[in-house]
Parts: sequence; structure tokens; C-alpha cells
Amino acid sequence: MRLRILAVAAALATVVSLAAPAHADIGTHCSGWRWTSIGTVQSACYDRTVDYRARGRGRAYYDGPYSVDQMNIGVSLQRSEDGTSWTTIKSASCGWTGDNIATDTPGNVCLTGAVDVDASSLYRSRVFTLLFFSNGVIWQSGFTYSPMTT
Repeated sequence: MRLRILAVAAALATVVSLAAPAHADIGTHCSGWRWTSIGTVQSACYDRTVDYRARGRGRAYYDGPYSVDQMNIGVSLQRSEDGTSWTTIKSASCGWTGDNIATDTPGNVCLTGAVDVDASSLYRSRVFTLLFFSNGVIWQSGFTYSPMTT
């Protein structure tokens, strides 16, 4: 009987130690796809892991009528203490040319590096795209933001 109680206690301790903390918003949290005036469709995501790490993820594809030579995605991971003032803590820029420019979902993806997160802060990602058209014109989209999460 004593061994059974010890086994149950050990199993419960293992489950509790492996469970995510209650405040951790684990998983991927994305904005909806947003169509921009320049022909890109973009989405911002925030990835959170069980081990208190986070990264920003930007997704985009081109769905416009003009010839594009290059598409860049800029993505940043941002932190806030109050949900009003945001500080960029990690950023990345990725580019694609020619046939590597996605024209449909899931799109091209750009990731920031992962960072340790503070349980008392809010986090989100911010995404924008740059298009380099064949006629030499360069356009930048507006920003798209992921949902805020702790």
C-alpha cells in the first residue's frame, strides 16, 4: 500500500512539474490575414513555448496585378508593461525574389530569434512588407499586429 501511495505521489509530482504555468499563454497567436493597399496579404504571429521563450513570426504573400522582383518581410517582437508603450526587443528581415515570392497561403515566413519572456509583461509581433516592383518603384505596407499575450 505504501509503495502505491509513493507511486501516485511521484506521478502527480511529475505531471505538476511538466505542466505549463497558469499565466503562460503557450502556442501561436496570429492576426487574421490583412490585405494591404500595395497587393500584399500579411499576418503577424507571436509564438510562445513552455520554457518561457517567445519569437515573432511574419507571414506574407503577393496577390497584386503588377510584376514584383523582390518582397521583404520585416517582423519584430515587442514587449510592453502597460499595453500602451511598446519596445522592440528582437527583429528580423527576410527577402525573396522571382519565383520564390509566395502568391498564396501559407505565404513566405520570417522569424525573429527567440528570447526569454517575463511573465509580468505583454508581448506581440509587428509585421510589414516591402515590395520592389519591376518598374523600380518600392512600396512599404502598413503594420499588422498579432494579438497581445502575456
